[in-house]
Parts: sequence; C-alpha cells; structure tokens
Amino acid sequence: MKILVSDFSGGITDTPFNSPENCGEVVDNFLILKDKTIETAPGMEVLSPSAYRVPSQKRISLIKKLSEGRYIAFSDRSAYVVTESSITELRGPNASRTAFNAGDENSIVTAEVFNNQIYATNDAHATPIKIFVDANGIVQLRTAGLPAYTGTPTITGATGTNNFVYAFTYYYEYRVGNTLFADESTPRYIEKKSVALNVTIDDLTPIVNGTLYNYDLANIKIRIYRTVSNGATLYLIKEVAHDHTLPITDDVTDADITQLQGLYTNGGISNNDTPSPAKVIFECNDTYYYLNIIQNGEDKPFRLKQSITNDPDSVPDDYFLDFKDKIIGGAGVGRSPVIITENQVVRLDGIIDEIGQGSIQKEVISHTVGGVSHNGIVRTSKGIYFAGKDGFYFTDGFSTPTKLAKKDAFSSRIDNTYKNLIKTEQQKSRIQGAYDALNNRVLWTVQEDSEDNDRIYVYDETHDSFTTLSNNGNVLPTALTIDAGDIIIGDSIVTGK
Repeated sequence: MKILVSDFSGGITDTPFNSPENCGEVVDNFLILKDKTIETAPGMEVLSPSAYRVPSQKRISLIKKLSEGRYIAFSDRSAYVVTESSITELRGPNASRTAFNAGDENSIVTAEVFNNQIYATNDAHATPIKIFVDANGIVQLRTAGLPAYTGTPTITGATGTNNFVYAFTYYYEYRVGNTLFADESTPRYIEKKSVALNVTIDDLTPIVNGTLYNYDLANIKIRIYRTVSNGATLYLIKEVAHDHTLPITDDVTDADITQLQGLYTNGGISNNDTPSPAKVIFECNDTYYYLNIIQNGEDKPFRLKQSITNDPDSVPDDYFLDFKDKIIGGAGVGRSPVIITENQVVRLDGIIDEIGQGSIQKEVISHTVGGVSHNGIVRTSKGIYFAGKDGFYFTDGFSTPTKLAKKDAFSSRIDNTYKNLIKTEQQKSRIQGAYDALNNRVLWTVQEDSEDNDRIYVYDETHDSFTTLSNNGNVLPTALTIDAGDIIIGDSIVTGK
C-alpha cells in the first residue's frame, strides 16, 4: 500500500518507529521548506576551476570572508587568499614566515572580523595575527599588537636642576583601505634626575621578528616622551625608526614641550599590552575577548582576557576573569558576551573601561550544560546555538539552554545520533557551525564515519528539526561559512560552494 507523505517537518529521528509520521531515520541531502515539504539540496561547484587546491593540500580549518569576492582560508600554520581565480598563500613582511608561529595540520583556528580586519589565533596558542586589505588593495598579514618596550636607553647630560621622566614606546600606523589605524606599545619609563637641558639619548632597542613574528619593521617607529622638570605628564619629543642607531638630542624646553602631543597613558589610561597567546578569540559589542590563554608563560585554560574597547590589539594584563573549569568558547548575545566552559554556560555583564574602572560580573545560566567546540557556537540575532556535551543547544543568553529537535523537556530526537559525533576529542574540536539567515537554518559540519568531517547537519529553525547533507566521502567539509545564502565549504583539497 502506498502512503502519500507531504509533511517532513520532523526531520531525522533516532526512533523512527516511535516517532510522528513526519519524522524519518534518514533525511539526507534534503532541506525542509516552510510548507513542511522537502526539496533536494543543491549540488556543489568548485569556487574556481582553475585554482581549487591549497598548495599544501592539507585540511582547511576555517574560512572567513575578508572582502567582496575574497576569502581567507586557514590551513596548518598558513593563511591563503581565495578568490574565484586564485589561491595564494599569505606571508608576512618576511616572505619566509607563515601566518601562525605554532600549530600543525590538525590545529583549530578561530577568528573574528573587526573594522574589515580578521583577527585570528589557533588552539596551539599561536601568537594572534591580523589580516587586512591596505590602501593599495593588497592583503597584508601582521602580528597583532606591539611588544612592550623593554630596552634600557642610555640617557646622559650635564649636571643641572631638571628632574625628568622619559617614556619609550613602539608605534605603528597602517591603513585598512583609506582608514588609518595606529598601535602603540606599553611604555618603558626611565627617570633622569639633576640634569641640564640638551640631554643625549642613545642605545635604543629595535623590534626583532626572529622566527616567530610578523611585525612590519619597515614602518614601526620608536616614540620618545618626556615630562617637564618635576612633572608627571609626558609629551612626545622625538619619533625615529625602530632601528635608529644614532644619538638623539633632547633640547625641548619646558615652555615648548607642553604644546606637544601627550602619551596615551596620561590621565591613567591603561597600558596597551599585547594580546596573550589564546586558543579562542571572539568579539562582542566592539570589545575582543581572548580565551584559554597563556599568560606570562603559564597555561591558563580557565582564564579570559578583555581588550580595550575598539582596540583588539590592546589587552591590558590585569583585564582578566577566571572560570571554574576550562573555557571552550564564547560569543556575543546582544551586548553581553556568553562564555561556554566544559560544564557551564555563563553570561558576562559589565566591562572594564580604558582607565581600568568597572568590572565584569558572571551570571551562570546553566551549571550542567557545557560545550565541546568554539567553532560550533553560532551567533544569531536571537541568541546562540552551540554544540554541547550531549546535544545541540540554543540560549538567548538569559534562559537556560534548551536542546534542539526537542523530544520532551530533557531530550532530543537525535540524542543517540549526537553521541556518535563526539566520541573523541578530535571529533569534538572539529565541529563547526554557520548561520543561514536567509533561510533560517543553522549548519554544523561534523566528523561522523570518516577520518575527517564528512557530514553537515542542517537545523531548521522554523520546524525545530534536522536533515543532513553528505557527499559519499568525495568532499570532506572541514570548514564552512555562509555568504549571501551560498554555503562556502573547504576541505583538504577543495574550496567550493
């Protein structure tokens, strides 16, 4: 006997014989429509038939859109610029250095976009980087922030009545398109007492990239600031190249110096400490959060650090907050960050401002639901979806997280299926999600039965149900993003949509 089925809105279920008729054990390569019927999922085409493989032919960890028609694909320690006609590895000012200074093919990259710049790190605690398109339309790669000035310049002069304080910083200006940005380091302060004017300053300390960093040495300066005699406010008296080697004369009088530009820390502004190596980075309300960090050489998997608002390159050392267990990831819900640890979901209220005032308060919204993957957190206008310890969840940042494809108050229709997706730590870390706002769908790529991600779970918000997408192992969707309704997929060899 034929049965006509017109309602597929229940999606997949672990128990097809004990579920409503609108559910099925397998609903693969179909998408549920608003009228509860289904349509065949569209096929995939290679983004560029002439350039579809990253040169290393290693798995792609993450894809981020940089500008129209241009994406950044992260693979191993490298970053690649992907367009419809080319895939080119992005290197720093020294062409021999890759994007990250730590990690391997299995490293998980996390990244956020700020003012047309991509800030990125990975779970090997690589030094955070930033990627942007400069005023000439060229994609650039730089190490985020600037190191503190730690050298000890030689300051000499004849005996006199002046008591000066000097400050030394590194300074860097760059353009993203036509917009000017500037980074300035944590200062080094040196007192010089009982000295006459016409002081000589020598033995400045340059920045060295070595094998670890991608600083733009050709354009970094050293700034020298000084107070009036017996003063506390610092003013800019000299700016030279970071590798300047000749003696510098300070002959600026107290009468003239107060007309000059002040040091950014005047008035109690916090130091622009460089971002700590972090496994995770995310943005909320124009403020960046670095999670699961290394601070002063010590592993702090339970620690979060907050940047100065509108300045992801500047993360004061004392702007931190600790949690009860290891931080998995986070995302913004409205104006509030939500942090997901192994065993909790926590909303953060408040912020530390640029002078170090204010505080961050923790509000635990679940003491039992934890997460498994930062890249599995999907931010929407309504809240966040995430891959939890025992299922896919949603929270609006205030309410207790609830399971998707709800079967009853405590379980999902795919609980048993989900267990198969998180059997190993590798499976957990490789879950990655994206939001299709045009069709109200959440997509997660997962590792189910292969050596890498091999299936995409598609959650339909309208019907609270899942279908799946697969390709018989021909494409392993290790990374995905969504751009204007197009699903951009990356795997070990192909970038397509």
